[in-house]
Amino acid sequence: MAHVKTNIKLSIAALLACALITCPRPSAQTGDFGTMAEELADLTAALRQRVFRIPATKPSVQSRALALAPEEILRQRHRVLRSLVVERPSVVSRLALAELEVEELRRQLPSVSELLEEHGTWRGSTTLSVLDLFDEDRSITFFTLQHNDLRLEVYSDGILPTTNGDVLAISGHRIGNQVAADSGLVIEQARPYGCATTGEQGILVVPIDYPLDNPEGRGSLEDLRKAFVGADDSLGAYWREVSYGKTWVTARILNPYVTEGRCDRASAIFKRGD
Repeated sequence: MAHVKTNIKLSIAALLACALITCPRPSAQTGDFGTMAEELADLTAALRQRVFRIPATKPSVQSRALALAPEEILRQRHRVLRSLVVERPSVVSRLALAELEVEELRRQLPSVSELLEEHGTWRGSTTLSVLDLFDEDRSITFFTLQHNDLRLEVYSDGILPTTNGDVLAISGHRIGNQVAADSGLVIEQARPYGCATTGEQGILVVPIDYPLDNPEGRGSLEDLRKAFVGADDSLGAYWREVSYGKTWVTARILNPYVTEGRCDRASAIFKRGD
């Protein structure tokens, strides 16, 4: 058994030597996310030294993270990973632990093994989603992937399905229900939805309320109903008229979605196409 443990440590040391040669560390000059990448690298180096006895190369690692227990290092590292998966998924792929390291850490630290990343490939149908960050005047596009009974949020720097419903095989690193994807393959494209120009045209109306811009209140849902399907001066009335009665409108109007942002910020995001 001692001989097996020695071989595992030697194999991990060899993997780390290759990583140091081929993978440059991110610079902290890229702002908060660069700082987070440096923190992830430091915590990972401290974890390797505490568990595998591989010396850290940075003095800052020895003076800070090495004072923590391996379980606490994993907790802090997991927190940083969760943030970087959303904001910088390529950094996660570059700084992730090797599969051999993950296996050994799961064996040595079973009580916190759920905090470790999982290397793998997940396949399933996809749905595009957008996370709006109104306070920062930006948004993040990601997609959800249904893999058997597991619903994953997939973040990537460029790997996106072309159509909702595409079946993709995604490879990368999973942290909880989030995946930092580093490669993907379209297995099956979704069938395009057929839209007829005559007959019933169903419309879903989602009102968005900006109370900061309109503190005196909003219009009624009845006003919206009249605008879409009213007998006169409505979208439905216009389509029925110009189609000579061959096209008509039905509408489902939801309750307003109340946002804490302002309308001008949302308009700026839409114009940029984020």
